[in-house]
Amino acid sequence: MQSRTLEILASKNEDDIPELKQNIGSIATAWKFLYSLETFTEFQQQGLLTKVKNEELKQLLKNLKSQLIRFEAGNSYIDNQYNTLIEPYFAKHINYTNNTLERYKEDLTPGGTQTDYKNTI
Repeated sequence: MQSRTLEILASKNEDDIPELKQNIGSIATAWKFLYSLETFTEFQQQGLLTKVKNEELKQLLKNLKSQLIRFEAGNSYIDNQYNTLIEPYFAKHINYTNNTLERYKEDLTPGGTQTDYKNTI
């Protein structure tokens, strides 16, 4: 949905406005990587990686550590994009209550500016 919404916005095709109305809420949602690895963290903090004899397993654990660092960087990027670009744009141009995904509508209070879709695309 996010990719298609961005395609519609880039194409500036007014014929796609009905689809844009249905999907634009997808780009106002930021999903971060969520994980819980307490056991791995404890294992790492205790320096137990040196005790792993299986070299393939040891390499996989090292790769996991690198992947966690990348996830954190990705989460920071997602937060930054959402807080500095997406949310401000929506607050100014899009009626989020009317354009959110259906599964979130029941939790929102109606109101806000009306969306001018012709000027959005």
